[in-house]
Order: sequence, then structure tokens, then C-alpha cells
Amino acid sequence: MAYRRIGIIGAGNTGLALAAHLVSKGFTPLVMTRHARIVNMLEEGLKVQGAIQGVLPIHATTDMHKLVSSCDLLIVSTWANAHSEILRQIARYSDESSCRSIMVLNGNWGAYQVTNFADRLGIHLGIAESAGMPYVSRRNLSEKDINLSISGIKDSITVSQESTADSELESLLALLFHDIQYEDSFFATSLSAPNPVIHAPLCLLNLARIQEREHFHILVDGFSPEAEDIIQGLDAERAAIARCLHVGYTPILEQLNGFWNVHHSSLQDFFLKQALYANLEGPRSIRHRFIQEDVPFGIVPLVDLGRTVGSSTPISKALSELYRPYLQPYDRIEFSADSLAAMSKR
Repeated sequence: MAYRRIGIIGAGNTGLALAAHLVSKGFTPLVMTRHARIVNMLEEGLKVQGAIQGVLPIHATTDMHKLVSSCDLLIVSTWANAHSEILRQIARYSDESSCRSIMVLNGNWGAYQVTNFADRLGIHLGIAESAGMPYVSRRNLSEKDINLSISGIKDSITVSQESTADSELESLLALLFHDIQYEDSFFATSLSAPNPVIHAPLCLLNLARIQEREHFHILVDGFSPEAEDIIQGLDAERAAIARCLHVGYTPILEQLNGFWNVHHSSLQDFFLKQALYANLEGPRSIRHRFIQEDVPFGIVPLVDLGRTVGSSTPISKALSELYRPYLQPYDRIEFSADSLAAMSKR
């Protein structure tokens, strides 16, 4: 049975890009946002340019009950910081839920959290997540309307599912993306999330620029051989944890090249020659998601997970400590030998 309706939680860059992509393929997704004025703007029409073009009416709501009771696939595309609260809201309506599957875009341990959530409630859900964001997109919100620029849709994405494959989800993803690499463990996709391993070192090395609200392109102006060394060190720590867990791991440079079907010999060369990334503006506040999401949900978990499986993570630990004074409160991802064992049996 095909999905009756797809719900998207989050009306940011990725959520809206996914909504536009689905509408362009003939679907009628329902987007959940906290803001009533965005609902009105989306209903009037999302102005999209780039890889997808047109003025696309998008159905939207601020009502989680409506979303959960009318959609059988929920795709979460918010900051990882919001995952815990989203799951608490979904739980309130579990008795009336139509949801059969939940997918988290840009995992950052989202599927791990959903799995623990479903186990606590004693419900069965199809669960999946992607290793990174499938789109390079930017939302522009004014007082009158909402616009979206989709600079690119990745040639290849990596997706993990729980042990029982969801053929409906696979069919849906095949309609949207050219090449999909499947992993059989959520640890594979969350460990391979590209943003944290890149953004956390670069933001730290450019912290003065960020605090001074300087305009700079973080992947070009803010990149250096020293930054590449730190990123490669983090990459090695993640790979070592993956080996301890016996899950697949794709090195960061190989992963980035695969996204766009290119072949660059270094990260610095990749970012210099990929226009989609070369123009990425650096944060102008420490409240930016490159810090407030990518550190607590991308770097800190490496320290805790490494400790649990017995793998050393000195670079992750140093970054976590250096960022500690700048982080807002967040729900920490918790690992234990028991939770890892339970996940491996699913």
C-alpha cells in the first residue's frame, strides 16, 4: 500500500525543498511549522527557483494533531535540537496516529532517538534517516511572501533503515533521487553526517570572525590546511568508532565527491571548485546551527559513543570542551552498552 499522505515537520531550507520536490512529482505533502503566517504564505504559493522552479501551493499547518492523524509517513527536517520535543508531541497523539514510518533528514542520531521513543511506547514504526541533507537550498522570508532557492539536489544520498526494509519508502526515494546508497545501521548514517565534522572545526578556527559578525565564505575564506588536518582527524575518529560497531563508514572526502559525482584530491580543492559550497556564508552569531546543532549533536556524541565502545576520541573531546561555554542547553544523546546491544538486534 502506497503512502496516503506525507507530512514534513519543519519549514526551513530542507523541509521546504523537500516539499517543493514532492509537489513537482505530483504529491501533496503537509508541512508542519510553528508559525501561522508561514502557513498562510505557503498556502498562497512558495516561489521556487533553481533546480525546481515555479510558484507551488504548499499545504501547511501548525497543528501537530492534524499532521499525525492524517499522515502515514512523517519526515523530520528540523534542527536535531528539536527532535526530543517533536517526539514528545507525537507521543501525545499516538492513540490516534496514522503514522507508519518516520524518516529523519540529516540524521544526527535522530533515528536512534526515534527507535528509543518507539520502544518506550511499545509501537512499531518504520524508521529511516539520511546521512546528510539531500538539498543545497536557502529560504528567504519577508513580511509578504516566502521564496526558496534550490541550488542543487545531490546525485547520491545515503539512507539507513531498520532491519525490515520499507519498500514504499524506497520507491518514494527512487522517484526523488538519482542514486541511493543503503546502510543497515543508523550508526552508519549518523556517524557519517557531513556537517558536524566540517562545520565544528571551521567555526572554532573562525570564532573571532563570527563574533565580530564579519562577512566571509566559511568553506573558502575560512578554510586552511590546519582545518583540513582537524577534519581528517575527526574523520579518523568516526571511522574507528564505526569499526568498533561493525558498521559501514564512508570517509568525508569520498562522501562529498559522491554527492556530486566529482573527483577532488583534498577537501580544500573540493570546496574551492564546487560553486555550491564556495559561496556559503559563514555564521554571524554563535547561535548559528553550525555551532548549536553540529557540536552537541555531531561532535559531543562521538565522545560519549567512543567511551562506550572503547575507542579514543581526543579531537572530538577537545572540540567539545572548547565549545562548552558557547552551547545553549540541549538534550544529550545517551549511549550505553545495553542500548547498543538492543539496537544491534533490531
